[in-house]
Amino acid sequence: MKTIAAFFAFLFLAVAAPAQLDPERVILTVNGEAIKAEEYYRRMEFLTGVGKIIGDGFIEFPPGLMTIEQLVVERLMKQLAAKKGITPTKAEVDQEIKDRMETNPTLLTDWDKTGLPRTALEEQIFLELLEFKLTTVGITITNQEVENFYNDPDNKPMFTTPASATIRIIAVATPEQVTTVDRELAAGKSFSDVAKAHSRDVSAGTGGNLGTMAYATMPQVLADAVRGVAEGKHSGWILFAENRVKVFKEKEIKEEIIPLSNALRRSIRRRLMIDRGNIKNKVDEELNQLRAQSTVDVKQIMLADAWKRLNSGHLKAMGSGG
Repeated sequence: MKTIAAFFAFLFLAVAAPAQLDPERVILTVNGEAIKAEEYYRRMEFLTGVGKIIGDGFIEFPPGLMTIEQLVVERLMKQLAAKKGITPTKAEVDQEIKDRMETNPTLLTDWDKTGLPRTALEEQIFLELLEFKLTTVGITITNQEVENFYNDPDNKPMFTTPASATIRIIAVATPEQVTTVDRELAAGKSFSDVAKAHSRDVSAGTGGNLGTMAYATMPQVLADAVRGVAEGKHSGWILFAENRVKVFKEKEIKEEIIPLSNALRRSIRRRLMIDRGNIKNKVDEELNQLRAQSTVDVKQIMLADAWKRLNSGHLKAMGSGG
């Protein structure tokens, strides 16, 4: 099924524009000259040079046409769900928001910072639930199946925070630079300042900061050096990638098993439902059949012909005629 996530930017525009569009709103300025919303949206709608490969050909696919395509897909999904009697309810959308806030307590405040109305968030979640329910209709996963998946040794990496460390490095090329670095560290200069002054690694500008890395993803020589020092200490010199490297361990993070919380249970259940639903339910085929039988009349004359060519190309590529 065509993923909704790929079109979020256009969905936001479609949902939010009726409530927010002020043609005089300034979108940006160029050397003090204002570009207002009316020009911005009109230009975006018919932006040229944007396209999409459909079958063996390339079809110009400006944002206005992309939005029409997505709105058609969404409407067909809604009609298919209604036919099956599985349209998400307002209560289900509200519950989904509540569930997501268990793992992301700032969900609503973060959304409010975007300037979009909460109705846009509700519509986004409605569409996600719609896609999920179409994919998983008729699929049931038991609590025991969830626990079996969680406890399967092959799945352990999914539910494990790996052993890792937050590190900085200094990389130099010559014995003279080694001596200089050792002297400055011995004199009490911070590892970060010495890295900025002398490291030839790209991380020098941030004081040699490489962030947090799992031991399993580090080159073995680097992992051994990091494991060999305590927090707040640096290693001796090691040879790595034609450099002499010294490593500083800021923080050690131990391996930890993620507990089977209610939120994780929901996540596992949904994953299993989607995996099985993708095998059992042929949603793409149903949508393509519905699309082939549907009448779409695009009133925007500059996009009407482009839509016909796009839709015909899509149906031919999907084997639905057109």
